[in-house]
Amino acid sequence: MKNNKTILVYPMSSWWEWEQGRRNRNWFILQQLRNDPSIDRIIVVDPPAPSLRRMLKNMLMWGVYSKKYTQVVKKNTWGVWQIDKKVVLVSSVSHVKRVFIPQSILQKKVSEIWSWNPFVPIKKQGKEHVVFDAVDDWSKHPVYSKYKELLNQKYKKIMKTADTIFTVSEKLQEKFLENIDCYWIPNGVDVEAFSKGRDVKKSQTPQVVYTGVIQERFDIDLVEYCAKEMPVLQFKIVGPVWRGIDVSVLEKLSNITLVGMVSHTTLPQLLGESWVGIIPHKKDAFTQSMNPMKAYEYLAAGLPVVSTHSEGISSLPFLVVATTNEQFLQLLKQTIEKYGDTSVAPDMAYDSWDERYKTMQERIKTKAPEPSND
Repeated sequence: MKNNKTILVYPMSSWWEWEQGRRNRNWFILQQLRNDPSIDRIIVVDPPAPSLRRMLKNMLMWGVYSKKYTQVVKKNTWGVWQIDKKVVLVSSVSHVKRVFIPQSILQKKVSEIWSWNPFVPIKKQGKEHVVFDAVDDWSKHPVYSKYKELLNQKYKKIMKTADTIFTVSEKLQEKFLENIDCYWIPNGVDVEAFSKGRDVKKSQTPQVVYTGVIQERFDIDLVEYCAKEMPVLQFKIVGPVWRGIDVSVLEKLSNITLVGMVSHTTLPQLLGESWVGIIPHKKDAFTQSMNPMKAYEYLAAGLPVVSTHSEGISSLPFLVVATTNEQFLQLLKQTIEKYGDTSVAPDMAYDSWDERYKTMQERIKTKAPEPSND
């Protein structure tokens, strides 16, 4: 297939977050775009800094980029780096609409725009096919509570202007009902990487693991309750603690270890040595818009899963859902008794990011115009 497309990508994460080992849906779809032979050039535009602290962090990371990559444009408030033959990074301290991307960087007319960031206004310059991938409903996220009305306005505009919309959950799809080209595409998993967890030696004592940011969605009371009721279990909580979240009650318990942030590449090992993966999320408007990526990663690594209710995962194999704290504890006990230190072996091939991207492309190509070579 001839390489002929230039695309613009607006992620929700900054490039430096990915450099530090963070992985999310934005990242995994970007890797699919990188491996797509029909795409010749990808312009990744860092999200605009929402605060002075974030702006300074972006500028600090420019020095790191310049040591690792070739800087092709250097300005006081923005720069461009060549990541590899296909990918170019644009990073700015100002709002993205103020950054002019030279034609020498674009090389060809942009034929597709992919966005995960509802804050970034997407304006077509021609016949670009605009894809918006809705990862969670940010208008329901506590961190963005002061932007709730703005985000809802942005979502309404996206619903009218995007050519294709994907949502991470069926519930979130309801937000874009007026767009007939809106499709539910669940999260996926890097099967090759996480299946290596099945070959890891299990811990000698029963170990329960959670991976993810410790923020408002994380039910601290539920985890504390389970840890106290089952002191024989070791709980590993893997992920950074969000600013303002008090985890002192967990720190006091000897069978809970707060590991902190780790690189995503180390997760298969951490999961592999554990017996059960848990998703102790509170049930609220935000969590009901989610489709936890960790569920797929737990299963690919060979872990049975105990979860509170989340959209789109209840039908997954080796996963049970609890509606109360008492039921969660009981299901956790039953799961450990049933599987012990034996890895489960669900077939996750159809949940791979390769399959998710293939489905996305099948939906897109029904509407996308032919790319221009101008």
